[in-house]
Amino acid sequence: MRLLTAIIMLALAGCTLAPNPVSAGGPSFDGNALNSGVVGRLPNGSYEITPAKLAAYNALISAGYGKGIIPEIKENAGATQLPNGNYAIDDQHIVDFAVMASQYRSGIKP
Repeated sequence: MRLLTAIIMLALAGCTLAPNPVSAGGPSFDGNALNSGVVGRLPNGSYEITPAKLAAYNALISAGYGKGIIPEIKENAGATQLPNGNYAIDDQHIVDFAVMASQYRSGIKP
């Protein structure tokens, strides 16, 4: 029995229980731009996002994820349109967006 246990221990010695770390890739495409819908940070600390990213933000709110934020947020909360057609979203609402997206990806229902 000890010999069998020793053989199993040696066989498992090279096995790992933890998965390999995931390395960060590049941003996803938003239309033809490789920016995931986040164009950049503005001088006032807000973020410039594309209309498609704002639509994704509003879709999460419409699905009910905005109710989990205190205070509850409504569509377009924290977003203002810029002259170039993109939107500025303040830093608090970009954090709220990330929380809602994380809940959605994790399968948490609103």
